[in-house]
Amino acid sequence: GEAEIALRGTHHDASYYRASLSRIVEATADLNSRVEDLLELAKSNSQHYALKLQPTYLSVVVKAALSQITAVAANRNISITQTSEVITPEAESAMIYADKDRLQQVLTIVLENAVRYSESPGKVSIGIRVDIPAGTANITVTDQGIGLSESEALGVFERDFRGEKARQMRPDGAGLGLSIAQAIIISHDGQIDLKNNVVYRADGSCVESGGVRATIMLPLLQVPATAQILHNKKHSTQSIAENELA
Repeated sequence: GEAEIALRGTHHDASYYRASLSRIVEATADLNSRVEDLLELAKSNSQHYALKLQPTYLSVVVKAALSQITAVAANRNISITQTSEVITPEAESAMIYADKDRLQQVLTIVLENAVRYSESPGKVSIGIRVDIPAGTANITVTDQGIGLSESEALGVFERDFRGEKARQMRPDGAGLGLSIAQAIIISHDGQIDLKNNVVYRADGSCVESGGVRATIMLPLLQVPATAQILHNKKHSTQSIAENELA
């Protein structure tokens, strides 16, 4: 429809057509995302997710997802935590046993939801906490958006589920992304959780502050000293072959 209207116009300047093309690009990206969700859903109906697991630096996955979502966020006037703030020295060296592409897909889904359901202008924050004694890495994505009701929080990972506020704000959603994300994280022996943001007062009580916090927990891969030395010498790659870890 947008393209047809633009084609009928004969007296518009370049800025009009530029804005029209921008809207077409955004709509195409949304449609492409929905098609990918449907394809993943069809695959998951027939078999469990087939993962190509290998030792992977968590920082590589996070950087790739941030790069993918930054332009979308900027187009909607939503600021994203800078990569340099997210990837601390501790997070830089953290390794997991993962399918990089699948895990990047999860982070992109979570980040896109945070951007999609944030008011403009807004802010989305992402952080990584590495707990070596517990052997886990936690990724948190926090937005300042519409939040979740109690009933929505219970059903948010169900297929085709969309909360009332989400439907009102973005009626074009399909309700598939978080279901796919959960299936992938479970296949990585991890956990994913969505809760409303809370702020803790000085007396220990807490109050909801608006928006949602998504938490992804993944098991760390114990890295031998030789692999860590290679990383510190700036020879890290997206994955390390099994013989390099031996």
